[in-house]
Amino acid sequence: MLTLPTTYSAKLSGQSLSPIYVLEFAWNNGKGGTEGVNDLYIATHPVDEITGFPYPSRWLPLLVADSISALTERIDERNGVATIGSLSFSVLDKDQVFSKIMRRAEADTGQSLRRQRVELYVIFKGMDWADRVKIRTMQIYDMQYDGEKAIYDVSSQSILKALKKTLFVNYQTTLAAALGTADTTIQLVDATDFKEYTQHSAYNGGALVGFVKINDEIIMWAGKSGNNLTIATNGRGMFGTQIASHNQGDDVNEVAVMRGNPYMIALYLLLSQQGTGVHAYDVFPEHWSLGLEYDPVTGVSDVDIAQFQLVGQQLTGWDGTTLESGNEVELVFSSTIDGKALIEREILRNTGAFSRVLGDGRFSCKAFENMAFSAAVDPVTGGVDPNSVDRYLTMDDVVKWTPLRVNMQKYSPEMVIEFYPIPRDGTKFSRKAIFRDTAAKTRHGQAKAVQWKARGTLPDQASVENMFSYFNAVQARFSSPPYEMSLELLPKHHDIEVGDIVGIDLPIEDAVSTHKAWVANTNFDNGERIVTADNLIYVATPSVAGSQGGQTGATQPTWGADTVADGTIVWRKWDGHLSRAFEVTSTSLNVKTGNPTINVMVQPEVPTWWTPNVGATYRFADSAYQVGTDLSTLTGWTFNSLTGAVETTQNVTLAPGDYHYMGNIIIKHVVTISGTVRIFASGTITLDSNGSVDGRGGGKAGGVGKAPNRQTTTTGWWGSLNNTNGTGPGYIGRGGIGGNHRYYSVVMSHAGRPGKARHGRRVRINVKGKNQVGGQYTQIIGLPTALEGAGGGSGGSISYPLPDGSIGGNGGAGGAGLLLCARGADLTLGSIDLRGADGTAGTLGSAGQNGVAAGGGGGGGTLVVLVERAPNGLQTLLTNNSKILVAGGSPGNPVHQGWYSGIKARNGGQGHVITEVF
Repeated sequence: MLTLPTTYSAKLSGQSLSPIYVLEFAWNNGKGGTEGVNDLYIATHPVDEITGFPYPSRWLPLLVADSISALTERIDERNGVATIGSLSFSVLDKDQVFSKIMRRAEADTGQSLRRQRVELYVIFKGMDWADRVKIRTMQIYDMQYDGEKAIYDVSSQSILKALKKTLFVNYQTTLAAALGTADTTIQLVDATDFKEYTQHSAYNGGALVGFVKINDEIIMWAGKSGNNLTIATNGRGMFGTQIASHNQGDDVNEVAVMRGNPYMIALYLLLSQQGTGVHAYDVFPEHWSLGLEYDPVTGVSDVDIAQFQLVGQQLTGWDGTTLESGNEVELVFSSTIDGKALIEREILRNTGAFSRVLGDGRFSCKAFENMAFSAAVDPVTGGVDPNSVDRYLTMDDVVKWTPLRVNMQKYSPEMVIEFYPIPRDGTKFSRKAIFRDTAAKTRHGQAKAVQWKARGTLPDQASVENMFSYFNAVQARFSSPPYEMSLELLPKHHDIEVGDIVGIDLPIEDAVSTHKAWVANTNFDNGERIVTADNLIYVATPSVAGSQGGQTGATQPTWGADTVADGTIVWRKWDGHLSRAFEVTSTSLNVKTGNPTINVMVQPEVPTWWTPNVGATYRFADSAYQVGTDLSTLTGWTFNSLTGAVETTQNVTLAPGDYHYMGNIIIKHVVTISGTVRIFASGTITLDSNGSVDGRGGGKAGGVGKAPNRQTTTTGWWGSLNNTNGTGPGYIGRGGIGGNHRYYSVVMSHAGRPGKARHGRRVRINVKGKNQVGGQYTQIIGLPTALEGAGGGSGGSISYPLPDGSIGGNGGAGGAGLLLCARGADLTLGSIDLRGADGTAGTLGSAGQNGVAAGGGGGGGTLVVLVERAPNGLQTLLTNNSKILVAGGSPGNPVHQGWYSGIKARNGGQGHVITEVF
C-alpha cells in the first residue's frame, strides 16, 4: 500500500471531487530535483484553487487535462513479468512561455529533459498542497511540438521500460594463429577490448579472469600481454564444452560469466555504471549492464535495493552483501539477451519472485510466496475479517464493478522445469522435470502448460527445493481457473497498488464459495454450505460453545433450526453476498474523474492432489523430528496398524509444549490446546473430517476488570485507574483495547491497554538444520517458540458514591498458537480454531451514578505449518483456509453500561497462517 497524507481521506470526503493534476519536472541528471530550486510545476488548474503551495512562481496552469493518458500497471506472476503503461500528456505553449522556460532550464543546467524525472500528482479543489497524492514517477523520453496548435506533446516511460536493452554485446576478434589442445596461450588479431571482468572464488582461486568462446569451446584466461591471452590452469573446456583444436582465423567471442547469488548478480547488472564513479555494485563493464542511477553517498537509486536484499534473503538465503552466499546460479552468455528478460525470467522468476515498479518510480521485486496470502472466511457470515487484508472495500467505496468472471485461460495444470545438472552455455538443457496437477487436469481439461526454464541454476539440494516450492505456489493459485473482476473506486483509495490484498464486500453472489446438495447420512462440517431443494443455501454452525460440528443427519433437516439430536448444529441461512479477499493484479487511473481502477483475482479452491513420498532420503534425519513428548504414550492416542499412524481415540487436551511421533499422525477428534503447542512428525500430519484443533482463548490472558478505587476529577466521581492490561506480546495477533468513560473530555475511568504483537502479519520462518551427520541434519532450528495471541485490555468503571459493586469488563484471552512440522500435511478436512476470546461486558453496580466499559477482544493465535521437501519428488502441503480461524475476539457486549461513555473497547487483532516448505 502506498502511504497517503494523514488527512487526505477525511478532507476528500468534503470536497467537490474535482481533480487537479500536477506534473513536476525536475532537472538533476535523472536523479530527481530539489523542490523549489530546479523543478517546475505544470498543472491543469490555477494555483489559487488549492492552498499552501510554496512556489507560486513555478506553477504554470498549462497542462491539458484531456491529454493525460491512463496509467496502468499490471503483473503476470505466472510468467514472472510486469508491464506499466507510458504516461503521455500535452502542455500549452501559450505566448511561448513553456518554450522559453525549457530553453532557459537547459542553458542553466546543461541538461535536456531526456531521462529527467516527471512526477504526476493528483489533488482536489480546495485541498491543501500537503494533501497531494503522488500517482507515479516516470522518465521523459520524447517530446514533439505542434507549431500550429502551440502544444508540446510529451511522453514519459517507467524505469521498467528502460530495462528493455540488449546486454552482453560481446566483443569479437579472430585467432592470429592456430590453437592446439595443449596450448596455453591464445594469439588474437586484436585483444584491445578483452579484459579480466570477473573475480569470484569459484574461478582460478579468486583471481580476475575472463572467458572467450572459440567455435564450441569456452576457455578461461587469466592474463594478457599485447594481443596474447594466457589460459588459466584447467581453463580449457569450461562449462561442459569439449577441448578442441582451432584454426587461424576462427572467430573468438567474449563470454559473460557470472556466478553467485542471483539477487546480488541482479543488482550488479542493474546498477553498474563504469566511468561514473565506483560503488558497491559498480563491478560489471558498461556493455554488460543496464546502468541505472545509484548515488552511493545519498543512497538515491532507481532500484529498491533494500527490497532486493529482503527477497533475496527470503528465497535464496542471500546475506545481503556477499556475492557467493545462499543459493547460487551460474550464468554463461556468449550472445546478447534482452535486459528485462534476463532480470525477470532468468533471475526473479527462477527463484519465485516477479518484478514491479513502486509509485516513486523505483524498480523493485516481490516474493511470489508473499502473494499467496488468502484471508480466512468466517464460516458463519461467509465474510472476510477487515483486519486480515490491506484494504477493506464495501459499497461505500466502489463506484462500479464488472461481473465476477472465471478466467479459463489462466488455468495451468502443468509446468515444465528445465535446469542444468552441470553448468553450460547455450540452450541445451540436459535435465527436465515435469510436474502435473492431475486432479485439476481431470476436472477442468487440458490447458496451456507454462514452460518455466530455470537456466543456469546449479542443481544442489537447496536450488531444487526452490523449484519445487515455486511449482507448489503456482499450482495452489492456478490449479483451478481463478475468478477475476474490475472495480472503480472513490478517489480516497489511491493508495492501493499491485500486489495488495483487498477484502471486497458487494451484494452479488459469491460464486467462489463452493457448496453441495444435501444427501442423507452426510457429515455436516462446521461452516459447510448446503443447497436445498428450493435453491436456498444454509451454513452449518455449532450451537454449543466449543462444539465442532461434524455430526451426521440421516433425515433431511428442518432448515433454519436445530437439526441434530444432540443439538450441536444450527442451520443458518446464508445471504449469498460476495465477501472475499482478492489480490490486486493491475491498477489504473481514470483521469477524468480522478478515480482509481483495480483488477483483482481470487483462487476458488485449493489443490486436491495428495501424493506423499515413500522411501526418500531427506535432508533432515528422522531423529530431527523427535522433539518433546511421544504422543503414543499419552491417554487418548494409539497406534493403528491399519493406517500405520498414531491416532486420537477420544477428545484430548494438550498443554503448552512440544510433542512428536516417529511416523504419521491422524487427528480424528477434538484436540484442545493452550499456550503454544508444537507437534512434530517424521511422516505426515492429517486432520480427519471429524478432527479439529480448538485453541480459542487459549493464549495470553486478558486484563482483569477492577472496581472503582479513587477520585479522578473534582466533581467527586470515582474511576478505576488500575485496570490491567492484556498480557503479551502475541506472535502476530494483538489484543483489543478496553473501553473507558469521558465527561467533557475528562477521562473518568481508564481502560486496560492491549497486549502487543511481536511480529508483522507477513512474517517468514527461517528454518535451518544443525548437527549434520552422514549428510543429514539431526536438529531443526529457527522455529518460533511462542505463537499465541496477546490478551485484550480490561474495561474501565466509575461510581459515585463508593462502593457500589461496579467492575470493568475483562479482556479476552488471546488464541493459542500451533506449529506443525512434518514431511507432509493435509489440513483440508478438519478445522483449526485459534481465535482470540471475546471480552466481557463487566458488572454494573447499584449506585445512582456509575458506568462500566467492556473489555477488548483477545488477539488471534498463529498457525505455522512447515513441511520438509523430499529430494526425489513432490511432498504435498494442503490447507483449507476456510477451516482455519485466526481472527481476534470481539469486545464485550454491550460495550458501555450506565453513565457517560468514552472510548469503546475493540476487537483483537488477526493472527496469521504461515505455511512454508523447507
